[in-house]
Amino acid sequence: TLPTALYSLQEDISKQQFRPSARLSYVLRVLEQRPRLTLAILILGTAVALLARQDPQVQLDVIQGNFPARDSTRRALEQMRAGVAGALPEFIILEGDLTNPEVLSYTQAIADNLNQTLDARLITPSLLLGSYSSLQTGFTGALEQFFGTSLDDAVPNNQVDLANTYKTMHTDPLWAPLIKLVSNPTANLGVMIVMPSSSGDLAATRDTLNIMQNAINVSTRPPDLDVHVIGYRSISVLFIETSLRWLRRLFVASLMATCLVTILVFRRWQIVIATAAIVSITGLVWFALLPLVGVYISIFLLFPLVFLVSLGSDYALHLFWHAHRAKQMLSGSSISINNNLQDDIYGETGKAVLFSALTDAAVFGLFSLAYLSSVTQVMLASTLAVIVTLITTLLTVPLTLRWLKRRA
Repeated sequence: TLPTALYSLQEDISKQQFRPSARLSYVLRVLEQRPRLTLAILILGTAVALLARQDPQVQLDVIQGNFPARDSTRRALEQMRAGVAGALPEFIILEGDLTNPEVLSYTQAIADNLNQTLDARLITPSLLLGSYSSLQTGFTGALEQFFGTSLDDAVPNNQVDLANTYKTMHTDPLWAPLIKLVSNPTANLGVMIVMPSSSGDLAATRDTLNIMQNAINVSTRPPDLDVHVIGYRSISVLFIETSLRWLRRLFVASLMATCLVTILVFRRWQIVIATAAIVSITGLVWFALLPLVGVYISIFLLFPLVFLVSLGSDYALHLFWHAHRAKQMLSGSSISINNNLQDDIYGETGKAVLFSALTDAAVFGLFSLAYLSSVTQVMLASTLAVIVTLITTLLTVPLTLRWLKRRA
């Protein structure tokens, strides 16, 4: 906005004229005159991009996937993860009366199930309560508990003793840091901490989430207990699955809206087909190229999707509208589009589209130098969307104008 405003304040602005791009006009006119070559380039380029497609990368770790390697936050997380063999915790959240013995029996049933079905370490309320109760009997009693029976046998089995044990542990400076990991002081909110083996694979993380969700339904759940499963990796899985689902839905909905507006304005199905083809090809190629430029799948891809669909139709519709306003393409007359009109369409509007794309790509490319990877990823994806859109538009529009001219 600022450069444009300064330019408009020049005294001799009225003497200056917009100069069409003769080179761009020549290139696009050649593409129109050789439709088979243009179509071959479009098909071949799309095919190569789709064949080179790799499995999309996913961002399962919001710290390591977002912060640079030397960032202090990332280094702190890596140190913590090193102490638990690289695991990131998942949580089974319990909302209810933790002093109810049935709740502890239920949590132990979940733990037994997970020990059989999942490679993970667990920290549960019964584990800490059992450890505390065993140590209260002294060294000999603790040894008996350790060698003779499980820690679960030491857990108080009536509500009064349980309530007193929770209260005592929360007030004991030695045990409070531990018991606070799995329960609050009022004993109506608890957590089972599950530390599965670390995995950066989306399918493996989804399997872990499914196993945990199945485990909470294995045993009889007390009627007044609410149970939820969430964690560092599982929440990333849910975000990614939601992202992919809504990327597809919004893409289809936006494409349909664009086609509807296009047919209302132009009333020519050829232009609707061309516009839909540009947006569709751009979308497929863009998504296929994301892994090649190091962009992972995340909720933030909804942002470049807006530019993908909007610019995907906007560039082409400007060119079509120029021809439409010339009353040569859509009037149904037998007058063909001559070279002068082509120069106007390609040289003037084409130049405007080209400069618009270059400035958009430059701005997004500049912001791709940001500190956080999440910002960098969005800007790289947006830059790629603009570039692919421009190329697809400059190949498809000449084909469409050639098609319409032949029909006229």
